[in-house]
Amino acid sequence: MASVTRSLKMKPAVARHWQTRHFFEGIAVLLIIVLATFSLWPSYVGHSTKSLDGGKLDYRGRIAAEKFDGQGSLRINNQDRYTGQFVDGRFSGTGTFVSHQGWQYRGEFKAGKMVGTGKMIENHQIIATLKNGELIEK
Repeated sequence: MASVTRSLKMKPAVARHWQTRHFFEGIAVLLIIVLATFSLWPSYVGHSTKSLDGGKLDYRGRIAAEKFDGQGSLRINNQDRYTGQFVDGRFSGTGTFVSHQGWQYRGEFKAGKMVGTGKMIENHQIIATLKNGELIEK
């Protein structure tokens, strides 16, 4: 029995090797868990103000996945502006585009394009009705 007990005892160098190995394995598992948590963490969703293209575009509104998403307002350097809904960074939904030339378009947008029926307005009067970006009534 004494010979079996002696054979189960490890030499000090082997014991240190196993202790060191277990220590580094634990550190590796912990590092994997921390990195996985950061990679799966959802991106910022909320209201923010962004200035893009060297200040030529200013956005105020909701941002999700680093894109304009939801209600917001975009002002362009030439003083054009859009206020309304954004989806995936584009005009989408009900909105108003106001030109620096004084006219505005109120209507529906989808993927940055005019869809449905909308009104062109100048000096508080409807000057045209558009459907899917095409003039239908003046």
